[in-house]
Amino acid sequence: MSKENKCILKGPCNYIIWFHEIKLEIMETGLIQFLGEQDPMDGIEVFNATNTEEQKEIIKQNAKIGKLILNSVCDEIKAELTDIDSAQLMLKRLSRHKVKGKNMAYWINELDSIKTNKEEGIYDVIKRLEATFEYMEGEKYFLKEDDKMKYLHNAIPKSYIRRFTYEEKDTFETIAKKIKSDLNKTSLYEGWKSKEKYDQDDPMEIDMVGKFKNN
Repeated sequence: MSKENKCILKGPCNYIIWFHEIKLEIMETGLIQFLGEQDPMDGIEVFNATNTEEQKEIIKQNAKIGKLILNSVCDEIKAELTDIDSAQLMLKRLSRHKVKGKNMAYWINELDSIKTNKEEGIYDVIKRLEATFEYMEGEKYFLKEDDKMKYLHNAIPKSYIRRFTYEEKDTFETIAKKIKSDLNKTSLYEGWKSKEKYDQDDPMEIDMVGKFKNN
């Protein structure tokens, strides 16, 4: 595709066309794993000197896809991605531009539906909560930290969440980070990720076609 004809993401007005084109560009590179549900960058520290050769190759591939994405969005939207290294997470954040016109009741219903009663499903639940909070903020619906913590508490097994001691300064983000770190230390965690067996029947996809289509 010539640079002159390249579709530049400007917002909801051209998200569908943009996503179709960027998806084809990524497929053209052969690196289709960046369009999947399992983030290839999960657990990899970008600037870690102990990275294996396989991890270094993933980092290199990720940078290639990341550049494709950054070169396909306008400067205003590009600024939304300054805190993300993962190309797949860039796509997930950008997918909020597809969501438009949902009211608060819709989002509350969505949050209430995110839960698991199995430890194997916790990681996926946290990712869904994070993504949903981002989509809501993109629609100018903001939740208090206490409310975010309430949804986290209600979404995962009580027997698991009670392992953690809360400090006054803790937020949804810090607790989610602690939980991910804990899961990452367990021997079962790699098995859960490799098998891709999550507890939710309707996992959050990159473009949220299933979850956020117009009713």
